[in-house]
Amino acid sequence: MKVDRFEIKRGVTGVTVRVEVSTEVKVKFDVLVHREIVVGFNYDDDRKLEGEEGFTELRFKTPDLESLDQAELCALEIKAILAEVKRRERIELERLRKVEDYLREEFEGFVTE
Repeated sequence: MKVDRFEIKRGVTGVTVRVEVSTEVKVKFDVLVHREIVVGFNYDDDRKLEGEEGFTELRFKTPDLESLDQAELCALEIKAILAEVKRRERIELERLRKVEDYLREEFEGFVTE
């Protein structure tokens, strides 16, 4: 997992956080992260956060945060989302490595990398 963008911006009514991540392989949440504050950038990103769609790129943000309590909840949610993306990517990479290793073994001598 790579964090492509992580912004914290203060506006006139609060502070927003914007995050963009990318993965080496397509991942899909199987365990949903409880969210009260964090939302996707758009409808597609919301579907990814809800586990309805797989992704290699995910973008999410917060509304204007006005209190320390909101900021603390936001931090917990973002950390949980990032941990879940990393976990799912690790699982998918391992699954694909097993497939690749099997095929390389089956076709040893033919592979022309």
